[in-house]
Amino acid sequence: MFMASYTANYGLHQWEATDNFLRTDFNTDFGIIDGALAGLESDKPELVAGSYAGDGAMSRTISLGAAPKAVLVTDESGALHNGQAAYGGFALPGHACIHGGAVTVQITADGFQVGRGYAVSGSYWADVNKSGMTYYFMALV
Repeated sequence: MFMASYTANYGLHQWEATDNFLRTDFNTDFGIIDGALAGLESDKPELVAGSYAGDGAMSRTISLGAAPKAVLVTDESGALHNGQAAYGGFALPGHACIHGGAVTVQITADGFQVGRGYAVSGSYWADVNKSGMTYYFMALV
């Protein structure tokens, strides 16, 4: 007599010691497990690295084709900050990197946005798009 119960999450067979079972029961369970594992692989983030040349605009969007789970931007020296001005930052969805009231890095629907901000004196204290500067980024997409 077949008395197997089933797991709560995937409906896999849980046989009792006295149960008879069929090979097709195993094949069904392996198919469910294979599908669940394939779903995990498709959800695994990919590391994307690249660079862009600053164009001096107050804000700029770098398209990655999808919203990243995290992004880190640095200037060409690898620095985020020089003691006065921010030249990069780290952002998560819903958590922009802000320096001196200016958004330096924030995640968008298809990539990330970088920005510039300046103090009353006219000097920049947040500059992640300075003209002529090369910036590097890593993003988990």
